[in-house]
Amino acid sequence: MLPDIALRLAKINTLDGRAGYVQGDEIIARGWAKYLRRLGVNVVLCGKHDRAAGDVVAHFSLQSEPDSGKKNVLYLQNAFPPEEYQGGTVGMFHRVKSDFDAFLFPSETLMRACAPGGVVPFATDPEWVTPGRVTNRLPVSFAGNNIRSEQHNARFLEQALPELALFGSGWNGILGSACRGPLPVVHLPDLYRRTDVNLNAHIEEHARNGVVNLRVFDVLACGAFCLSDPHEAMQALFGDAVPVTQGGLALVEDLKHYLECPNERYWCAQEGRRIVLAGHTWAYR
Repeated sequence: MLPDIALRLAKINTLDGRAGYVQGDEIIARGWAKYLRRLGVNVVLCGKHDRAAGDVVAHFSLQSEPDSGKKNVLYLQNAFPPEEYQGGTVGMFHRVKSDFDAFLFPSETLMRACAPGGVVPFATDPEWVTPGRVTNRLPVSFAGNNIRSEQHNARFLEQALPELALFGSGWNGILGSACRGPLPVVHLPDLYRRTDVNLNAHIEEHARNGVVNLRVFDVLACGAFCLSDPHEAMQALFGDAVPVTQGGLALVEDLKHYLECPNERYWCAQEGRRIVLAGHTWAYR
């Protein structure tokens, strides 16, 4: 009989946006739970201080306290920039690894830098992130919290103004004035579908460790077009289906090009969706 599993999150019930930051951790954990239950596994989600049921606790934060008497598994999906944390994500891992019994990583690159373990990359749930009817089109949008460096924001987001529709929490300055506030997760597929160019900018530490972020999989699952910052691991997965921009003034030219080329956007979106459905869903993971 398969054991009960608890997925421990630093924060829980964040997905409506009213609590401030929508936590990508929770989106991922709920995807795991949904499809593990279909395999007959009893899975529960719990917050930082909730009592965890079951034999195994999968911690979605390395700052989580291990549970006494249980098998503690760390899923190292958070990013810790080296500018703020000595040694970055890998350095943080080595400071806490003795607290855990086993490890899961969102990329093979990160696993090799840390310790032997399983690799569970991000993915999508094609049962709710789907193509659909489109109304009230937007030329350019970005949905995400302000957790990238100012330099990265300036290079890959600011140059999209004034067309950019920005959604999320923590934005300030020129991007803050363009922000339309947090977006409940239930509305994300609609945003992706009705946006001509969905911008993507990875957290820099994720990119350094070969982690392709959740947004890319979700945008493509909607049959929508994604224009991303350069990322070797992402480009290896999706090739020409996800064009990249060098940002800055090049982003201005790239946006002009793709906004004027709906057939090219359509090909990329359909090819991207095909690739995602073939091997980047939570059921597949």
